[in-house]
Amino acid sequence: MHDGQNGILGRRAESVTGGVSDLAAKIVARLAARELQAAPSFIEPIMQRLTEAVKSDQPSMIEALKPDLRRARITPAILADVYIPEAARRLGRAWEDDTLTFADVTIGTVRLQSILRDISADWAADAGRTANGDGAVLLLLPEKEHHTLGPLVLTGQLRRRGVSVCLQLATADGEWRSALHKRHFNGVIISVGWEGKIAACAQLIATIKKLTKGRMPVAVGGAVLTRSDGIYGCEAADVVTNDLDKVLNIFGLSASASRACESV
Repeated sequence: MHDGQNGILGRRAESVTGGVSDLAAKIVARLAARELQAAPSFIEPIMQRLTEAVKSDQPSMIEALKPDLRRARITPAILADVYIPEAARRLGRAWEDDTLTFADVTIGTVRLQSILRDISADWAADAGRTANGDGAVLLLLPEKEHHTLGPLVLTGQLRRRGVSVCLQLATADGEWRSALHKRHFNGVIISVGWEGKIAACAQLIATIKKLTKGRMPVAVGGAVLTRSDGIYGCEAADVVTNDLDKVLNIFGLSASASRACESV
């Protein structure tokens, strides 16, 4: 994690290691919360430049933006939670308005994911978890679900709170079953990007509940909730929401370290 003054180009804080204590994990979460509380007002010109940079095939545009991000005190946490999701939404709207092709949107999203991977490399709560997996979440996408940016943003938010995340992106049935069998999780989050995957989500919920004899809490969220008044067919989930605090409360995990996410 980077501090507010060093920004993206500053030195990285020491990575969380296998010997880190629970106290250290809590300190990391509190620092993340402090970054978000000190967030500057949303800066539209920077938002526009970021969006244009990921639409361009010139890497220099992203590099040129970094000093302005530092001066504006836009930390990696703020960039990940606010600016990158908004840039993705603007790419999507441009495609809907026929001002960008689907290929343009795909390439731009891949560039946003690359930025996110770079700034979140040190957000690793997994190494600090205890042997029984206390404070762990299984994050699933239904098979053949291709929206990955949102779940990656959510993974960073969870890890900054000190929660270990096992991320299974559009995996086959056997892969997440194996993860569920091998590790203890406090809960499962299923991220759904579009209405066409609601049936697959419902099947996932039913399978998870059957495998765990109904003991595993399941939360459903994702971009689909921003486009629909409700998800019909996923009533077996313990909660359907994009409010991360609510999800973690149901999982029995502390949700006080950082603000709720806007979109899973």
